[in-house]
Amino acid sequence: RQNTARLQAQGASSAQIRQMRQQLVGAEATARLETLDGQRQNWQRRLEAYLAAKTQIEANPGLSSADKRAAIDALATERFDERERLRLEAAEQLAAANKGQ
Repeated sequence: RQNTARLQAQGASSAQIRQMRQQLVGAEATARLETLDGQRQNWQRRLEAYLAAKTQIEANPGLSSADKRAAIDALATERFDERERLRLEAAEQLAAANKGQ
């Protein structure tokens, strides 16, 4: 994981990362890691879209606090399954902490 992060920070291509992984863990594990990378990227894209929509809801002066909360809850229910919603609050806090840095 550290090697992958280091290579990504240096701007390595996916082929370079794949080669490093294959040398370290073999072809099967590399395939599993690439699948996991895709899942993480998909989650991140979905989270960023959700956070942008949530920000728009929060900035809407025509909605009461209760209406904003209901709209945000509906947004989360629409975009994430029950298991993912358990992760959502922690992911939002992490995103806020990273944004503040």
